Amino acid sequence: MANVVINYRKSSKQQQPQVTLIPQNQKINNPQTQSPKIILDETDKKILQILQDDFPIVTQPWKEISHRLNIPEQEITNRINQLKETGVVLRIGPIFDSDKIGLKASTLVALRIDTKRVDEAAQIINQYDNISHNYQRDNEYNIWFTLTAPNDKEIDRTIEQIRQKLNVPKQDVLNLPTRHRFKINVIFQLTNHNRGNTNG
Repeated sequence: MANVVINYRKSSKQQQPQVTLIPQNQKINNPQTQSPKIILDETDKKILQILQDDFPIVTQPWKEISHRLNIPEQEITNRINQLKETGVVLRIGPIFDSDKIGLKASTLVALRIDTKRVDEAAQIINQYDNISHNYQRDNEYNIWFTLTAPNDKEIDRTIEQIRQKLNVPKQDVLNLPTRHRFKINVIFQLTNHNRGNTNG
């Protein structure tokens, strides 16, 4: 599944962890907010390179990473926790092919809502587990989010629920369903080593 925000994604038949290098914030993000600059040392970059390119699919992945980098496992976990706390790493987890797990329908939804009600709208939208990438944008339609469901009927039902909860007219809601899916593989070179080789 291609993501709207820039996410690290490994192209493989295996489900690989997702590491998003964007500042951690509320689920709804304001593009006008300037993110503080975070300095990563070489060890941080090596860890991130492994998370991006070659996450070990084993029962003790942090231990495996510590062996690869010749660093104590506790330091690996401490550094990853710090990267999470500072918002460098937003999430580590699998990326699922929504179609293969029964979510056959997906759409991009845009809402036009009073700027004073953005936080209220975010709280309502964020109650739905099948909604992701909920963003505020500097646009006439100022809240955008992606929605997945088993079928188009469920998509329509969920959008209508949200519309009624927010009490907005139908013309203030855009439903932009997925017609063709394009997979985007964004790979960042964080170290001077070849991807997959972070030793030394």
